[in-house]
Amino acid sequence: MGHSGVVAKAEEKISIRSSYLAALALVLSLSGICLGIPSIAALLAIPSIIWGADAVRRIASYGLGTGVPSIGNLSVSIGILSSLVGLKYNPILGLLVAGAAGFMFGIITSRLKILKIPRLPRLITELALSGYLTLTCLIVGVAKTDLLPVFFNSLLTDDVVKALFWTGFIASIYWASTLAIFHPFNAGLGADERQGRTLRIAIVTSGMAVCLSGIVRLGNAGILGRPWMVYDAAVMIIAGGLIWVYGLLSLYNICSRESALTLWTGIPGRGV
Repeated sequence: MGHSGVVAKAEEKISIRSSYLAALALVLSLSGICLGIPSIAALLAIPSIIWGADAVRRIASYGLGTGVPSIGNLSVSIGILSSLVGLKYNPILGLLVAGAAGFMFGIITSRLKILKIPRLPRLITELALSGYLTLTCLIVGVAKTDLLPVFFNSLLTDDVVKALFWTGFIASIYWASTLAIFHPFNAGLGADERQGRTLRIAIVTSGMAVCLSGIVRLGNAGILGRPWMVYDAAVMIIAGGLIWVYGLLSLYNICSRESALTLWTGIPGRGV
């Protein structure tokens, strides 16, 4: 099947346009970063995770099943460098850096014919932007110690460096972000994959990422001796857990309706 056939087949399974997902992510997630309220910023990472998962789906629909984790890592790798710029200077500047880096990477890759995927520069740009927004929202949620807006204030203070790099928690936030973005298509990959079901998995992974970020913030409250961080941590853990459960129930219901047969086989390993 040629590229046009693959595109046509993929478009038949689209239930929500990528431009709508992009608009929601850019407005909501960027607003969460600029507003600077930790729990709200972490929760507003969810639209960017869903957008990023959809971008991975559109790239990997060309038969790159084994490359899905690499694509997720690529998006957040660009995102983490841009995030440092955005948190040090201005979130919008970080967004521009992420978009420019993603576009240049896509141009180089397409010119070298490494991946013969139509509209690759645009897709890689979307990945970089979603990775930047996801990671920055979670970093604000994990490390911010006050309620001042981020837009005109640097977040890269000594406390934030300690909360992320000195403790090593940046690794868990990095992997939570990349897993949340690439796992939905990786889990739904197959001949009968469709956007609606894949993005339901993205709701599950986004809830997990927010919940984990709350746990990390709780750890930072103890390590840094800042008990007032516990409130936002509790909100993130509870809200992330509820989103996680909602996503699982929604995914279970849709899979039960669409499957040929659903059977309960008992407790795994029992009676063996």
